[in-house]
Amino acid sequence: PGVGVGGKVAAVAPSEITALKVDEIVARWSEETESLVDDFRRAAVRVSRWDRRVVANERRVLAVHADVAALEGATAALKAEVDTVSAQQDELDVVLAAVEAAVEQLAGSGGGGGDG
Repeated sequence: PGVGVGGKVAAVAPSEITALKVDEIVARWSEETESLVDDFRRAAVRVSRWDRRVVANERRVLAVHADVAALEGATAALKAEVDTVSAQQDELDVVLAAVEAAVEQLAGSGGGGGDG
């Protein structure tokens, strides 16, 4: 590096550029820029596809969430109905036990003779 006016270090161009003409430098820069633009476009297309998938999956997740909420409501209603049926079954067990006891009492108190 050379020292320029005022003691500042002058910028030195890389050796591969110093041997080229301005139009060659511009052409090389243009090729590199086009290559980078192509890379960027490919990446942008991939990101756009991912974004569409994310949006589609978000819709699916929201739909599943709504279905789960509906199923939770239906499950709660079904559980309430099962609890009601179970309570009614318990009541029927008590009534049936009383009826069986009454039948046994009637059978034991002389209702056993008759038709024979």
